[in-house]
Amino acid sequence: MVNANREAPDRKPRLTEPAPLSGAYYWVPSPLSKGVAWNLKTCHDLGVRDAISHREFWPYVLEVLADAWGKDAETLKHRLRDHHTGLPRGRIVHRKSGRVIIHGDDAPVPDWLDLVKSRFRLTGVEAAPEFAEHEKMQGDDPRRLQDALGVSFPPNTPRSSPRDGRVKSRRPGS
Repeated sequence: MVNANREAPDRKPRLTEPAPLSGAYYWVPSPLSKGVAWNLKTCHDLGVRDAISHREFWPYVLEVLADAWGKDAETLKHRLRDHHTGLPRGRIVHRKSGRVIIHGDDAPVPDWLDLVKSRFRLTGVEAAPEFAEHEKMQGDDPRRLQDALGVSFPPNTPRSSPRDGRVKSRRPGS
């Protein structure tokens, strides 16, 4: 009699790649002695749901900024609560037609697409970038953010791109 519940001895467990992720992201600056490092922060990094809007995600990003820049988080949240378009951002969505990387075409790093794909487990997955005007930094939000942090950084002047998603950006005159 054969036991149907027993696995064949030569059968190995199948290893699968982690599933691709969806959700929102921001490029978040942190200070360096000369310039800033741009860090890709995803909703998954900060433990929030992938369907979160950028407006809802913003307070979590402000906590990261406060920690990086030595600012009081509550003061920063109060001062910048309505300025969620102050940093480069985007979103990965899964449509019927496939995965789409929605962006504002203002990422501060040259290889932003590769970094986003890597962090959202999209390497080797069909994922089309799609520009969306509403994902761009808007109005005076970037200036308000820089004023609150006490820094001025040009968002599109990358110097290098390490594997961890941190990219150095020069300050004017450095």
